[in-house]
Amino acid sequence: MIIGLSILGFFALLTIFGPYLAPFNPNKPRSRRTSRHRCTTFLATSLGQDIFSQTARRRPATMVVALVAGLVATMLSMIIAISAGYLGGFSDDGLSLLSNVFLACRASAPHRYRQLLTGE
Repeated sequence: MIIGLSILGFFALLTIFGPYLAPFNPNKPRSRRTSRHRCTTFLATSLGQDIFSQTARRRPATMVVALVAGLVATMLSMIIAISAGYLGGFSDDGLSLLSNVFLACRASAPHRYRQLLTGE
């Protein structure tokens, strides 16, 4: 739990202080070299754009999306769990089956995407 909170705290601090730590334009190439292979340096894209600046500048939008997704998932799971516990019987079994199907679909999705991309 402490490790997870530390990672969350790091990204929260990066969200707050990111624009001050990376004052460069994230889309502007930092190198004047035109060769694609010469421009690839540590923490730069093949176009010479600073990866840290891109990460630091776009962190607030990512944090908002993550927060909203977490809240929506928590609310839906609470509604399903409370309904299943209150109704009991056949409804409980049906909602449990529905939850298990969604968990199985999420777990097998990366495998299916790999199959689609590679043609296996």
